[in-house]
Amino acid sequence: MGALVEKTFDKLRAGELPAPTTNTAWILYGNGTSCSGCGEPMYHADRVYSTHVTSVGAEIVLRFHCDCYEAWVKFKRSR
Repeated sequence: MGALVEKTFDKLRAGELPAPTTNTAWILYGNGTSCSGCGEPMYHADRVYSTHVTSVGAEIVLRFHCDCYEAWVKFKRSR
């Protein structure tokens, strides 16, 4: 999953993902939608992290591949 994590880091460096605002994430299974991090599809066999964040006064839902979620949390913590 190295390439997916790199895509996620590219989005983070560009400021295209909001910072985590909660410590709660749910583990689901993919349904073909795109990962909020890397943009690649998340299939039924993929475990997916789903989390809510507040951005610009509105709550939005982000869904990530497991590795992309971990990259998102670590990157935002280091800032």
